[in-house]
Amino acid sequence: MIITTGNARTMKKVNKAIVIDVIRRLGPISRVSIARGTGLNPSTVSNIVGELLEEGLVLEAGSEESMGGRKPITLVLNSKSGYVVGGVELGGDSGLAAVLINFTGKPIAREKIKFSCPTVSGVESAVDVVVDLVRSLGRKVEGKILGVGLGVAGLVDPVAGVSLLSPNLGWRNVPPLRQMFKAKLDLPIVIDNDVKAMALGGSSGLARVGMWTIWSVLMWAPELAPV
Repeated sequence: MIITTGNARTMKKVNKAIVIDVIRRLGPISRVSIARGTGLNPSTVSNIVGELLEEGLVLEAGSEESMGGRKPITLVLNSKSGYVVGGVELGGDSGLAAVLINFTGKPIAREKIKFSCPTVSGVESAVDVVVDLVRSLGRKVEGKILGVGLGVAGLVDPVAGVSLLSPNLGWRNVPPLRQMFKAKLDLPIVIDNDVKAMALGGSSGLARVGMWTIWSVLMWAPELAPV
């Protein structure tokens, strides 16, 4: 396969997300152990870890036992490096809820309001309510909000950020939701089907939507830190 600039950049994002996930699950863990466990080239791991340290997303935590020579330095995620707002669901029957999650996937705060999602004529008001909810959660911490994960009932184009068909909301081919949110929040916004978003999280409860949001923002939001 010919490596183009586009897919090389995507591969770098994939590898970066893999390293972050391994540190999240297995940390404290050394660069050597990350390379051994993922099959990534040690120099690739070293470069990625260097970027993560520079960005403040990862911290050096100690050292592993050595079979000889210098002890390998271990790494952990920096829980205060940033936060995401996940679990925002449009089209549900139980109101509108959102959860603030730190970079390790731990829920920090949650807010829920009674809200009946309007029909297509009221998309702007739905966006305004979600924006207020995100801002309210963001005021609870001093760290940076890295992005927002929004689940929409029905058929969604996650690349374009468009609600193609949502019977629950009466929406069809709604103008790009992502742009509407970006105009008000200026944050990376990840939009997908609500059920799919929960399934992709891979764990349980609030942490599930948190890790889906973190993973998606790291992978697909071009606004997040250069790679």
